[in-house]
Amino acid sequence: MLRNLVLVLIMSASLTSEALTLGEVKPKLSNPKKCLEYLYSDPTRWNTYISNISQGKINWLKTWVNLRKVSDAGPTSELDIAYASAIEKNPDKSLKIILDGWIDKTEAIKIIQKICESSIETYANQSMSEGEYKKRTKSLLEYRLKNLEKINSKELVELINTCNLSLKEQLKNVSKNSEN
Repeated sequence: MLRNLVLVLIMSASLTSEALTLGEVKPKLSNPKKCLEYLYSDPTRWNTYISNISQGKINWLKTWVNLRKVSDAGPTSELDIAYASAIEKNPDKSLKIILDGWIDKTEAIKIIQKICESSIETYANQSMSEGEYKKRTKSLLEYRLKNLEKINSKELVELINTCNLSLKEQLKNVSKNSEN
């Protein structure tokens, strides 16, 4: 249910992208918890924020780190799903922002694993048949894996490998389920 809601939010936010500006968000980041409350309390602001993240806009992605560190269950899921879309559109810079955003590299690896594991949820669609859903999911996983292969950065190797393992495991599960 949440994954369908997030997809609707991401799609509808693209229609209202003028509702929130980066200049409005940045000053509020001095208190990330209050900034998150400010954004999340208004559906138009939140949808616009999520849309900007999912589009892979670098300056918006940099704000994501601050909010992700203080978010709880609902916002965290939505933030992670949006960031997964950003990785798809701008993989090297998105991963670099995560690496730079956490002092502890182990924590950055845990975050990227969580993002990559939740990433396919965005594309669930109740109107699709199970076969269509599996075919679309498999195609998307393969696309994301190919995007990660394009990154040539020694600094990001661990994050890339973590995401690759997660995506390959999901692909294996989808392929196995397709055979049944």
